[in-house]
Amino acid sequence: MDKVLLLWQYLLMTDVVNLPDFEFPIELRDAMRDDVEFLRTMAHTAVFRMVGQDIPEAEMPSVEEAMTVHGLSEYVEGWGREGDHGTIASVNGEDIAAVWRRKYDRGEGVPEYERSIAIKGEYRGRSLGTLLAKREMSIAYDDGIKVMSVQIHRDNKVSCKLVEKQGFKPIREEDEHGYTLMAAPTEPFATAK
Repeated sequence: MDKVLLLWQYLLMTDVVNLPDFEFPIELRDAMRDDVEFLRTMAHTAVFRMVGQDIPEAEMPSVEEAMTVHGLSEYVEGWGREGDHGTIASVNGEDIAAVWRRKYDRGEGVPEYERSIAIKGEYRGRSLGTLLAKREMSIAYDDGIKVMSVQIHRDNKVSCKLVEKQGFKPIREEDEHGYTLMAAPTEPFATAK
């Protein structure tokens, strides 16, 4: 087994990780019911502050508006229901990122579970997204979930590249808002892409 694979196995199993581009250790913990406000903020971040999107601050919807008008509440409201799971990443006590999954009924041919991920801007591009994504796919596998889906906006080139690298393939073409639904099989941590 090569050293990179061994490192990923370790990082996926531990609650404190040291990534090369971070000065301080990253603490990982399960998302709890009390984390719903942070998850709301992260859902807003995932949609309106994605890499490559240049929305002027004056035009940026508030988190509350994003939840109601733009329909993001389905991703986080009532957090803690059956099938919900997430991981919060923190540095020095500050929550900086989250990955979470939720069970949906989106029709035949669409996986029941959808994964979301968001990272505060200054912490992007340092392998944290890869770590969180692999961790959630591994936990989902351990929970008996065979396939996970993601929705990716065409303008979010970084996320598109990340999920394609993880084996996600389009299952529903781009909708009127620019999102493509993609799916990939979950994997145990030893083989996670």
